[in-house]
Amino acid sequence: MSTSMSTSMSTSIATNRPAVAGRAAVPWLTVLPLAVLMSFADGYWMTSLRGAFGAIQRTQDLFGSWVRDSTVLVPAFVLAVLAALVLSARLYGPVLRARPSVPVTALLIALAGTVAGLLALGASTAYDYELESSQLGLMATMQGRCVAGDCLGIQRRATLALQERSVVMGMGLILLTNLVLVGWVVAVRGGRLRVSAPGRAEGAARSRADDLRRLLAVGLVCSAVIHGAVVPEHLVEWPAAGAFFVALTGVELAAAILVIRRPRASTLVAAAVASLGPLLVWLCSRTVGLPFGPEPGTAEAVGLADVSACLLELATLAAAVVLVLARPGLGSRPGTGPHRGWIAVMALLTVTTVGFSGTGLAGFDGFGVAPAHGSTVAGHHH
Repeated sequence: MSTSMSTSMSTSIATNRPAVAGRAAVPWLTVLPLAVLMSFADGYWMTSLRGAFGAIQRTQDLFGSWVRDSTVLVPAFVLAVLAALVLSARLYGPVLRARPSVPVTALLIALAGTVAGLLALGASTAYDYELESSQLGLMATMQGRCVAGDCLGIQRRATLALQERSVVMGMGLILLTNLVLVGWVVAVRGGRLRVSAPGRAEGAARSRADDLRRLLAVGLVCSAVIHGAVVPEHLVEWPAAGAFFVALTGVELAAAILVIRRPRASTLVAAAVASLGPLLVWLCSRTVGLPFGPEPGTAEAVGLADVSACLLELATLAAAVVLVLARPGLGSRPGTGPHRGWIAVMALLTVTTVGFSGTGLAGFDGFGVAPAHGSTVAGHHH
């Protein structure tokens, strides 16, 4: 062991970068089955509660909605499982040997999955209430004067109470389901649970700059996916807007390739510009409206896809700026490790899948409601 440590130290001094042999890797055969099981199980309860308490617009094709929404949420549950494994590794180390380590880790995984499921359920319920509240307001304008006072307010409060009850019910169902599923997986594996897996031997460890470059490249590709998904709709609405998104998609993909293959300062600046430009266009279109197009000066509505794209662009812009300003120092600092690195990547993928679901492409319909059409320039998308 001392010989290995001496070799690693000498290699680090020679290269000014940390070196390792066989770093612990992510145990994907543990992470993926748990994430998929919890995603589809929690997605079932979310869809079922939507059918019982949700807006009428979202109760069509519940089976298809369950499959689509559960698929979209898989990266979020992968993120949750990875976070639980990182916490367990901090408590018990990379190998679970102590007697309470396996049940405690299983409990952490179930709780992390429950948090992800409740966030999805809360967002779905809030959307249901918004739709139902709008429907109540529309119905109120079509009726005569209410003799009981604030009828609309009473109806909205009753609807809110019903949605709150569905969240409380879903909380219990999701927690119990995740506990059973994780316990079942651990039992099937003979009471064993892996927090890490053997990694490949590497001559030089990844630096913090390497991690940020990977994060920047993944973020650019994710932004390109969302922008490419909205191209068909924009080509129909306004061909110039469609052409803009085609060009933007190509620029982001090219920037991602250059960041990995030629990580120069000029490339990083170009990546920052590719992220900042669309953000400024989006901000203008959602506040005062673009000065040109089918409806100049008209502010566009904010939608699921454009918010997701903006979050991705903020992340890539921050990564590019940090790499440009602190590039020499980051190259000598050790990376964050595979688990934390994949947590960052899965966070970007979660935002991407949620945003992609709001584009209306390939059967996805924004968690139950098709995106509104007829909007201009950027419509309800970025």
